[in-house]
Amino acid sequence: MLKFLKHPSFANQPETTYIDKLSSFGAIGQKVIFSFSLFSTEEIQEIELSVTPLTNKTSALNLEQIEIYIVKRWDVSGVGIYQSNRITAAELLLKDDRITLKDGYTEHPHNGIGSENPMWLYVPPDVRTTGNANTFLYANEHKQILLSIKIPSYTRPNNFLGFIKIVTSIGETYELPIELKVLPFTLAQPHQDLLIWYRGSMDPRQSQFHVSPSLFQLHLQDIYDHGFRSISICETDRSIAQAAIDIAEQVGFDRHIVFRNILYNAQALNFKKLKPIFLLSDEIDNQTYSPDITCESRISQHKDHGKYCQFLNWDSMSSLVNQKFISRFANEQDIGYMPTIISLSLSENKAHFANEQKPLNPKIYYHWQSHMEKPNLHRVLSGIYLWKTKASGIAPYCYQHVPIFPFSPFNDFDAWEPSSRVGKFRDCMTTYPAQSGIIPTLQWEGLGEGITDLSYLTTLDLCLAHLEKLSLDTSKTLSYEIRQRRDAFIDRIDIESIDINNETTMEPYTNISPSAYEEFRKQIALDIGVLLQMMYPSGETMYPSGEL
Repeated sequence: MLKFLKHPSFANQPETTYIDKLSSFGAIGQKVIFSFSLFSTEEIQEIELSVTPLTNKTSALNLEQIEIYIVKRWDVSGVGIYQSNRITAAELLLKDDRITLKDGYTEHPHNGIGSENPMWLYVPPDVRTTGNANTFLYANEHKQILLSIKIPSYTRPNNFLGFIKIVTSIGETYELPIELKVLPFTLAQPHQDLLIWYRGSMDPRQSQFHVSPSLFQLHLQDIYDHGFRSISICETDRSIAQAAIDIAEQVGFDRHIVFRNILYNAQALNFKKLKPIFLLSDEIDNQTYSPDITCESRISQHKDHGKYCQFLNWDSMSSLVNQKFISRFANEQDIGYMPTIISLSLSENKAHFANEQKPLNPKIYYHWQSHMEKPNLHRVLSGIYLWKTKASGIAPYCYQHVPIFPFSPFNDFDAWEPSSRVGKFRDCMTTYPAQSGIIPTLQWEGLGEGITDLSYLTTLDLCLAHLEKLSLDTSKTLSYEIRQRRDAFIDRIDIESIDINNETTMEPYTNISPSAYEEFRKQIALDIGVLLQMMYPSGETMYPSGEL
């Protein structure tokens, strides 16, 4: 007999509590994540899970807004940045976890075997990425199921009901009810810049990162749907770069687009919404001959790129391992060309972000490796931690960075880029490639949930600011109480003690349970509702983001 265990979305193991329904909430336009685990005392060779539309008396959330996945546990080489001891971790979100992830390479159609510089194109596994979910259970095994529901922007606040239908090969059928409460507001867009590094290229000459135009657009849509509003591109051909810009703006990106490579005649590029940024240098402080002398070619390149930015009238960006190097940008007799934005490696600069005195110029972002199988770490770093540090933005690395030929992103124990990378890096795959699209992961959903947490905090802040303008005694008391509740949890998000690159530890804080983050969001949502009720007692007004 199947049973259903409570399983917080990003917990490594389920709880021992049995459940008989799934319940959650979400704002208009939000993606809502549900999670539970299947358990059986006997082996079940075939289990199929399907989801009905969620309905009420007047409307429905249709199947195109709903996805259900099996969470695949598999062996990885530690959960840090570098290859380490074997560990079993939950990661891939699959429609069928019984399939073999078979991938490989094919020779380049124009530069294949026999050419002066033969190239190989990666061929991802042919796996199903839509439809029902299928799995199996060994006796006394538990297996996590993840359900996501996108609430369309036109949805009216209401309660929606549906169920997951589960059919087994031993002749049993189950229905697990789903309850979703749609809240009467939309979430405000955070003011922080939300950038993720993207390495895909529509140029077939970039064989390691080549994707088709349709897959390029699918990737960017997925990134946008997870809350990011800035993107990087790697195109070196101007016409292909323009196509990338057009696709990004069509998808909805409207903040920044970062160019990793110098483009000939870049001044001819056309931007309607996006603001261009050129990457002057990448970890220039780590490119050294000795601890005190930076490689002269890197300095020259940084300066040349700075001059080109001035010519183009673009903003500029550099990434650094350590913030102490910023002083060398400030010295025109040394490196000079202070970038508009500096992205600091978070693991080496936590003490800097713990200091509340942040420079206004340049803007300071932080970055980290988003491929690590630590969904709650990524949730915190893209959400509450970002809020608390007051950093200007984030730039996690990266969406997909497939290894070089002949290595596979689905083998965590082979090499990645052994000829160009220091240390045995693990594959940088926050999502994984598939022939028909994308294989998402728990860490990818964790990043998206963190941005949603940030949006809830931003919305609450707008509500508090609006209420405090009323200058009523009751509003002052309520505002104080809500701030106290919010800050009591945020105080637990310690900036310096967060565990980032540990090879075995998955949680960012040992004293915060995986379910605590969802409870915090629930309290924020309740407080937003109370504030809106006070500001709009008639309840007739919808509350679009930024217009409270």
